[in-house]
Amino acid sequence: DHVVLPDRVVVLKGSYEIYQDRIRGKAPDTAHNINSRMAFERKYRMFDALKKRGYDMRFISTDGKSPAEVLAEFEALSVWGKEG
Repeated sequence: DHVVLPDRVVVLKGSYEIYQDRIRGKAPDTAHNINSRMAFERKYRMFDALKKRGYDMRFISTDGKSPAEVLAEFEALSVWGKEG
């Protein structure tokens, strides 16, 4: 009753390898263990569950893309949302 979600949620989705690179920079000792793999998978299962419940979830793959390319995809989704 107290949680309010926006009209649309955009998720930047990268591969597990990209996720590992990010973790290595924050906490090198936690990278590449079973718990980090489970956390990675759990996060995307949560997003998929929200989508199945009717929330407008949009995913943008970040694999192999520059920040400018990802931003362009996000901006295209934002414009699409405003135009209906």
